Amino acid sequence: MKKFLGILIATMMLLCSINVAVASTCKTTPQDLNAEAVETDDIPGEAVNAFLDWRDVGWYLIKEAGKFVERQIKLDGKSTVGRDGSMYLVSPTINYNHGNVGPEFYFRPKITNKNCTIDMHSHRLFSLDIFAQMSIILSDPYGNTVASKNVGTNQYLTYKFEKHEALGSWKAQYITNGDNTWQNYFRVSVGSSAYSTPEWNGMESNVFYGENGRVYIASNRANSQTDKSAHTHSSGKVLSLNELEDEFRDDNNRVTDQMVHYAPGQELLVSSPLRDVYYDKARNATAFVYTIKDVRKGNEDKTIKWYFDGDLTSRYKKGDAPVFKFTVRGIGVYAGQKFESLDFIEDVLILQSSGEYPPIERYLMR
Repeated sequence: MKKFLGILIATMMLLCSINVAVASTCKTTPQDLNAEAVETDDIPGEAVNAFLDWRDVGWYLIKEAGKFVERQIKLDGKSTVGRDGSMYLVSPTINYNHGNVGPEFYFRPKITNKNCTIDMHSHRLFSLDIFAQMSIILSDPYGNTVASKNVGTNQYLTYKFEKHEALGSWKAQYITNGDNTWQNYFRVSVGSSAYSTPEWNGMESNVFYGENGRVYIASNRANSQTDKSAHTHSSGKVLSLNELEDEFRDDNNRVTDQMVHYAPGQELLVSSPLRDVYYDKARNATAFVYTIKDVRKGNEDKTIKWYFDGDLTSRYKKGDAPVFKFTVRGIGVYAGQKFESLDFIEDVLILQSSGEYPPIERYLMR
């Protein structure tokens, strides 16, 4: 009997030690990570533990030792989450396909309320980087794609959450092959959506979701809504691309959808020397390569490309400075805020959906 009790006690002690070890292991691995489509070998241990914090749901691809790996990246400080499951997530600025940065950024938000609508969009960091495009993809916790869209700047994907779908860790991807700088946004609004106004206090008050699939960003300039129709530049004045870029920036140097001095219907002339010109056979379009200054980085040179239909290399060469005439267009009014664009920008947004490019003759100064 004593021998039997000794064996029983030893067995119980062994089982207890196993349970303690298993419990200890479980504590170091968040349950949400079970649905992750990432190789955790590439993720530092401290990042895995930090995944429990909603601010640590941003990831991007960077190249290390000749291959792309997924790394965690902190979100922009404007990001916030509401108690009802609503959220507004903003990535840091991502210079895609530049240096060791790869073609993809994604959020891993935890969806906790089925009565919600999900919106995704990206905003380029330069208003004149007109031809930049982004693929945005939304997937459920099981890796199934539920919505996707190819967009230009300020065009958004919207998705109404279905009752049969699973709560948990979803995936919102923002992918581009271009060497462009973007900031990515992910919004979950709970209940009914009034797209023309910000949904809740945690969201930026100058961001408006229009019913036409466009996102509009208002300027913080004090004179942004003054009567600009009386403003005229001196006759024949030609703006450089840097000056035109400044027309769409506010006091925080952020790109907006409002011009500083021009009102709808007004015309403006624009010209800068071409850094390069080449024919892109795959697009059947000619690339006009320009350099503008990135004031966020000490006036570092930033390359942008405008594409025009056909092969124009016999007409234009490096150093030429064709003069364009653009017309300001009104593109919407939300909460008393008037938003503006250029005919060139609006035409490009329409043509991009069918893989076409604008004819240069439409915009040349004659």
